[in-house]
Amino acid sequence: MVCPRCAAVLTATEYTSSAGQSARYWTECPCLYGGAERVAELAAASVGVQVDARVEQIRDGVDLSAFTFESFDPDRLKGGAGLVAAARRWLDLIQPHAVAPSYPDEETPRPCLYFYSAGKGRGKTHLAAAIANAARADGRLVAFADEMAYIERYWAASLDERAKLSALPGERAWLTVLDDLGQRESTGPGLRDAWYDVVNPRWLKRGWTIITSNWTPDELLARGTINEATYSRIVQMTRGQLVTFVGSDQRLPMHQHALEQ
Repeated sequence: MVCPRCAAVLTATEYTSSAGQSARYWTECPCLYGGAERVAELAAASVGVQVDARVEQIRDGVDLSAFTFESFDPDRLKGGAGLVAAARRWLDLIQPHAVAPSYPDEETPRPCLYFYSAGKGRGKTHLAAAIANAARADGRLVAFADEMAYIERYWAASLDERAKLSALPGERAWLTVLDDLGQRESTGPGLRDAWYDVVNPRWLKRGWTIITSNWTPDELLARGTINEATYSRIVQMTRGQLVTFVGSDQRLPMHQHALEQ
């Protein structure tokens, strides 16, 4: 007998059990194994696509596509135009590189930008998303993880699922944005482990990263959001520099700012 798919010759084998019962088995076709392997490959690829989509959608319902350099209002921030210019310059500098060069100097872009403001609504997420959207438009793989939503998924996942969940922002993404670090009040070891699982691979590969927070790295360490290992990696990747947003809440109406002044 010949397999109609791959033309392999199949033979029948007669088998007689100890009870005297006879059965005939055909040899297994080689393409049977190839089909199974192909199914496994497709399944693995499907998981990868699902993980990519899930991580990129870990937000609180805000449409990140609306966040661009053009839609960012620098006038409500002290030195706002300079912040936008610096963000654009960082993006221009990193675009030719898969990862950060290993020879840090003043002309080499630091692997991580740390967007900090003491108050909320200063535009940190907006500007980070603008960089991320520009990188996506350039064909780059980008991960954008908001702390509240990401941690909920991380804690609900099994150990295997956690590894898959952290793979895109930690290892695979060309650019990873970690948004609103320090929002959770819980300071258990699970929270610190979750961020180490993302930050450590970024540090090892010198992957391009943006962190936004209402707390400095020192304050995140004191709050228990990150551990000392994560802290030291963030400080090294940012070279100890913060991009500080000072101004009024961009989410509030303009007339309310006028009343407050």
